[in-house]
Amino acid sequence: MSTNTQDNRPPWLIMKIFRWFCSQELQRFVEGDLIELYRERIAKRGKGYANWRFLIDVVTLFRPSIIGFTKGLYINNNIGMVRNYLKVGARNLWKDRFYTGINLFGISVGLAFSFLVLLLVNYEFSFEDFRKDKHLVKRLGIHNNIGGKEDTYVNVPRPLAPTLLQEFPEVQYFTRAAGLNGMETHKGSFEYNNMIYTSGDAFIVDSTFFKVFDTKLVSGDIDNVLNRPSTAAISQSFAEMIFGKSDPIGQTLESLDGGNKFEITGVFEDVPSNTHLPFEVLLSWNGYFDEEVNTRWYGAHTYSYVKLKEAYQAQNLIEKFPDLFDAHMKETYDRINGSADLIVQNIEDIHLKSHLTWEANKNGDEVSVYVLLAIGIFLILIALVNYLNLSLARNSLRRKEISVRKVIGASRFNISGQFLIETLLFTALAFMFSLLIVKLVYSEFRAVAGVDLLPFAIENLLLFAVAALSLGLLISIYPSIILSGIRLVEGLKGRHRSTKESGRLQQGLVVLQFTISTIVILFTFVVKNQLDYLSNVDLGFEKDNVIVFQLEDSVLSANSEFIKERVKVVAGVRDASFASDRPGLNLNHTILNVEDNGTYNAVGSQFMRVDHDFAQTIGLQILEGRSFIKGSDEDARFAFMINESAKAKFGWGDDAVGKKMYFQSDEEGNPIYMTLIGVFKDFNIGSLHSAIQPISVFYNKDFGEHLMVRLSGGDHRMAVTQIEEVINDLSPKLPVSYDYLSVQLERQYSDENRLSKAMAYLSVLTIVISILGFIGLLSFAISKREAEVGVRKVLGASVTSVVVLFYKQILILILVAEVIAIPVNQVISNQWLNGFEYRVFPSLLETGLILIGIIVLSLGIMGFQVLKVAFMNPVDVIKEE
Repeated sequence: MSTNTQDNRPPWLIMKIFRWFCSQELQRFVEGDLIELYRERIAKRGKGYANWRFLIDVVTLFRPSIIGFTKGLYINNNIGMVRNYLKVGARNLWKDRFYTGINLFGISVGLAFSFLVLLLVNYEFSFEDFRKDKHLVKRLGIHNNIGGKEDTYVNVPRPLAPTLLQEFPEVQYFTRAAGLNGMETHKGSFEYNNMIYTSGDAFIVDSTFFKVFDTKLVSGDIDNVLNRPSTAAISQSFAEMIFGKSDPIGQTLESLDGGNKFEITGVFEDVPSNTHLPFEVLLSWNGYFDEEVNTRWYGAHTYSYVKLKEAYQAQNLIEKFPDLFDAHMKETYDRINGSADLIVQNIEDIHLKSHLTWEANKNGDEVSVYVLLAIGIFLILIALVNYLNLSLARNSLRRKEISVRKVIGASRFNISGQFLIETLLFTALAFMFSLLIVKLVYSEFRAVAGVDLLPFAIENLLLFAVAALSLGLLISIYPSIILSGIRLVEGLKGRHRSTKESGRLQQGLVVLQFTISTIVILFTFVVKNQLDYLSNVDLGFEKDNVIVFQLEDSVLSANSEFIKERVKVVAGVRDASFASDRPGLNLNHTILNVEDNGTYNAVGSQFMRVDHDFAQTIGLQILEGRSFIKGSDEDARFAFMINESAKAKFGWGDDAVGKKMYFQSDEEGNPIYMTLIGVFKDFNIGSLHSAIQPISVFYNKDFGEHLMVRLSGGDHRMAVTQIEEVINDLSPKLPVSYDYLSVQLERQYSDENRLSKAMAYLSVLTIVISILGFIGLLSFAISKREAEVGVRKVLGASVTSVVVLFYKQILILILVAEVIAIPVNQVISNQWLNGFEYRVFPSLLETGLILIGIIVLSLGIMGFQVLKVAFMNPVDVIKEE
């Protein structure tokens, strides 16, 4: 019998929920009806059906007329009551204006900078999001192993993409993109009506480009826009710059890179900035290159993209590539002792995850973006910790107020509403102040970020407002739920059972605050330390006082030796040299067949062409042999130099000078042997993110695109002006551009410098917010213990013992925070530093000094308030009790 009764009972959890929300007056009637219906359904349809219908009945009963804790809601919750809540809230905020000011500053600053940082992080993660078919578009790359030298390139042999289309059914379209002046240089200059217009994003592309990259044409036929030779498509803004409001279709642009003329057949919408491949001018691939170049399976590589029928088919390309390699590429690669593997990249991953050789543009760093994300979270978290710490302290004084409100008839709902309105009022003030802060600092932030994030766009403001409202609701949870539920008698007597738990929570928040602050300060030092190392490390050459002039005009590059000799006589010029490349640029690669015990082995090497003054101009040290002889045809045809890394790679020992190699053949197919005449000391021509590579250096006595001029110390303006006059005497069409070599090298670390500035700002804000919150919390905590200190002093306690009493408690919390922060910072720092081949870690002494400094600063902040209470007259306090 009892078992049967047990089976007829409704689910206990659902019943408990019903009893929780149902009013006492209605509960006995409604509950009886529910149970009666439940038992009828068991008899008719079984227990499972009855349980399900019982749950539905309880959910549908959750309405204002039945809910018990909303009793009186419609009587009291009117406009007048809300107005009263606002008045009381404003008075409370003003009464505690010292603590309100601290909280308002912290939350406002935290909101403002978190908003900006998170907008930047969202921008970094949004690359290619504007493309509808981004998941289908893949970029091809290749991993080469040539004679044991492994390199991973973003560019692939020109026939690869068309062959994939022909032989792999997974491929729907392909396109290639080549720079006008080489792989890394996408700059193009064009002449129209005797005016020169330059674009930094000009490419030669296949006619299928717009089928792969979905870009809308403003003018022109998307199916035929680049089909014919010598045709071009330009962006809307580039068209307006040249033609104004006139129709550009049918007009002709003359390229100064080769003198070709191009008919404009299309105008496309400007490409958003959040793309790895910005393009402004597109020239037709059809007829631009010699057919022989387009069929090479090694050399003259180019960017290549494919559009797949399905995204998952990318793996198919990789798995089927070995068969394609054997059929088309193996013969070529066997001649250079090489092999290759295909790389297929999602275009949305390129900006943050791809760092291959010859990237189209400098990509971002995923680790740095996550660090920025942590910055945004840390800022608002520290401000929240401050707020919660002070709220826990100040709200304990309002227990009597809450109890008195309950005595005169206020319900828990009324009290929760009061705290909610008060918190939302505070949040609204913080939101308005944060908007003002964003307005004041945005120009500086945009300069650091390098992009306009449009913080005052409607969608961003709405997102910000929702986030602020959510934050307000979050920080209202404690007073609304916990404090509104205190017991009446305990509140009136000033007692509460949660003192110990509240104290532990406060201690935990203090530890969290110090942990975050310590991590931020330590990591800031790691970033600054690494950047200082990058700026001061010996690169193997002298970068200071060297200016690089770009001889882009063909007239200038053809007369580079004449220009150099005239530049040398300018006052203040110590030396000058021209070269095909300069430090800070990716070098081209080639295959050298190097001598090895009577045989010749194919080995990969970077290479550059320089004149005879190159080593002297930038201060390279020659360890063995000699440099090139001025004007020597013998050196130009049959001599070369290498660095130490190349010497080791080639397997040449101490007798390296005199060794031979070849990489070209004469008209009859016989190798043209070249002799090693000198060995440079290793120098970092590229970024310190990568190790020094083997470099072969050849003599170019006729022309060069980079004129490097070493100047004496002091003011360089007069010398630069005279050098410009020398260059302009040749009447070049293109304007002269120049920059300091040290500045060009510094640009390699733009992401790191941005992160360093962000961390510096964060450190300052973290310290300021933490200090203000710490001061507010200490002020309140010490004032609460004044009576205790008075009693201790009456009983004989010394000033020292009182000071130690306060210092000991906070010192323990700081030490706990630092113990937690050290390993966390180590993990973050190691992850970030792993991106550098050459890196430096802060010493234990430096780290220790920072940790000690945090302790000293914290205890110093406490000093005034602790000493003030320690030296007070105990009578002044005790007489009030």
